[in-house]
Amino acid sequence: MEKSNITLTQQSSTLKEQFHKVDQILQGMFNELDDSLEVLRDEKLSLSEKFDVLVGAEYLLTRIRSRVLRELAGVQSVMSSPTTSPVIDKLFKDRYNTVILFCQRLNELREDMSVIQRSMWARSYGRL
Repeated sequence: MEKSNITLTQQSSTLKEQFHKVDQILQGMFNELDDSLEVLRDEKLSLSEKFDVLVGAEYLLTRIRSRVLRELAGVQSVMSSPTTSPVIDKLFKDRYNTVILFCQRLNELREDMSVIQRSMWARSYGRL
């Protein structure tokens, strides 16, 4: 039986590819959320239709949050384990910074959604 000998360069390249794939998925999800929120600007939509769009956006926001937190947990798990390679350590430190940026964007979107929800509530129930 032949022992698999994966070089540090191959491992690094594989990790970068995996990170890139996840980044593309997350970016696509963020773009989808941005697009759905853009629909709220359509003045032709009724308040009820806008509410439906908002509920769909909240669902997507939850999916993004789940994916980002899963990625963050994985990175933190690797970072808390001792490694023998400074190259791999740096890759995961860089990855951590990238995931934190996704978390910041997610928090900003969650705050925006909260403002939209309050505005819609005030518009629906604030006037009698």
